[in-house]
Amino acid sequence: YYDVQKVANSYARLQALNLFKFVNIVFKERSPVDSLPLLDCEIQLTPMKRQSYNVFLEGTNNSGNIGVGGNFSYNHKNLFHGGENLTLSVWGALKKEKLKENEIFSTTEMGAELKLVTPQFWTPIFRLAEFRRDFAPKTSISLSYSQEHTQFYRRRIASAKFGYLWRRADNKWRYNFDLVDLNYVMMPFVNEEFINGLKNEYVKSAYTDHMILSADFSAIYTDQVLNAGGSFNYFRGNLETSGNFLLGVDKLFGKKRSESGGESYYKAFGVRYAQFVKADGEYRFNHYINRINTVVYRLFLGCGYPYGNMKALPFEEAYYCGGANDIRAWQARTLGPGSYAPLDKYPNNVGDFKLEANVEYRFKLFWLLEGALFIDAGNIWNINRYENRQGTKLSSGFYKQIAVGTGAGLRLDVNFFLLRFDLGLKLHDPMQAEGQRFVLLNRNGGFNKSVFNIAIGYPF
Repeated sequence: YYDVQKVANSYARLQALNLFKFVNIVFKERSPVDSLPLLDCEIQLTPMKRQSYNVFLEGTNNSGNIGVGGNFSYNHKNLFHGGENLTLSVWGALKKEKLKENEIFSTTEMGAELKLVTPQFWTPIFRLAEFRRDFAPKTSISLSYSQEHTQFYRRRIASAKFGYLWRRADNKWRYNFDLVDLNYVMMPFVNEEFINGLKNEYVKSAYTDHMILSADFSAIYTDQVLNAGGSFNYFRGNLETSGNFLLGVDKLFGKKRSESGGESYYKAFGVRYAQFVKADGEYRFNHYINRINTVVYRLFLGCGYPYGNMKALPFEEAYYCGGANDIRAWQARTLGPGSYAPLDKYPNNVGDFKLEANVEYRFKLFWLLEGALFIDAGNIWNINRYENRQGTKLSSGFYKQIAVGTGAGLRLDVNFFLLRFDLGLKLHDPMQAEGQRFVLLNRNGGFNKSVFNIAIGYPF
C-alpha cells in the first residue's frame, strides 16, 4: 500500500548514496485488478560524474605569522559498482613564525589520507535488518600519514580508522562510531634546549613517542533546513576512550612493565600507549532575524582525563584556546592554561578541560560583503595531579581566569566559499596580574595587542 513516509525515506536513501544529481519518484495509476486499484512506481535518477578532483590553495596570516598551503583530492563515487566512495587527499603547508625571523618558512607540514566509505554495513556477527532499513548505516575505513617539521621538533603520525556512520531518515540526527582509531606518534627529533626549557614533566610528556588506540562515538543534531531562511539549532556530542583494551591484553598475558625516568608503564609495538577518557559537547543557536541580520550563539564544554599508563593527555587529544575559529583575540595555543604565562615563546599551551562561549552578530553590507561583530570568552585548565605550574589547575575561582576578547570582521561571500577577515581585541587577560586583567585601554590589550586572522568559512 502507498505510504508517503516510505516515499520520503526512499528519497533520503537514494540521495545519501551521493551518486545522483537528481532523484524523482513518480506514481501512475493502472487499471484495477480484481477491483484493487494499482500504482506503477517509476524512479528517475540522473547520475553524477563518477570521478572528480579538487585543488585548494590557501594563505594565512595570524598576527604576523604567515603561511601558505594546498590540498589535492581525488574522488571516485562508485569504485566497486556498489556505491563505494574512495577519496585520496594530499596536503602540505609552509608557515613563517616571528620567533625565527631569518627563515622564510620555519614550519612545514605535509600528509596524505586514503578513505573508503561503503554503503554496505560490515558486521559479521549481527544481522540487524531493522537497523539497516531505518538508519542506512555505512562502513568507513581510512589510512593516513602526516609529518610536522619545526625548529624545535619533528613529529610523524601514522593513523588507521575503522568505523560506522548512520543517520535517521529525517536527517536531523547523524552518528559516527569509530570502533578502531589507531594513531602511532613518532618524535624522531626534539630540540634538547626546547624540551629542557619546558621545565614541567606534564608538558614534556607530550613530546615523546606514544600510541593511541581508542574507540570514539559522536552524535550530531541539527534542525537546519538547507537553502531556507529561519533559526536553527546545532548540537554535537563526543565520547572517546583509549588504552583500556591494550591494558587488558597486557594484564591477561602477564606482560611486564617498562621502566624509564623513574616511571613504570606498559608498551605496545615498542612504544608507550596512552590511556584516557574524553568527552565534549558543543551547542549552537543560529537566530535568524531577517535576510540581512543574524545572531549566532555558541557554547563548548570539554574534559579529558588521563590515567593508568600515561600521566598526561597526548598533545593531539588535548584542548587549546585561541586562533581564527576560537577566541580570536589570541593566537592559537597561546592562551592558558588558567592564568599561567609561559616563559617559552613557542605556542604549545594545552589543557585537560575547556570552557568557551561565543556570540557573533552577522549582517549584510553590499555586493558580496558581510560584516560581523563578536565577543569570545573562555579558557583551558588542567585537572591532572601531575600538574604543578602556578595558576594552571581548575579551581572554584576559575571564573576569574576567563579570557574575554571582542572584535569585528569582514567577510567576502562568493557562494562556493567565504573568505573571512577578523580583528580580535583583548578585553580581559587572565595571564596578567590580578587587578590588571581588564586590558582594553592599556598596552597589554586593545589595538596594541590585536590579532588579525584570515580564514575560510565561518568560525562556527
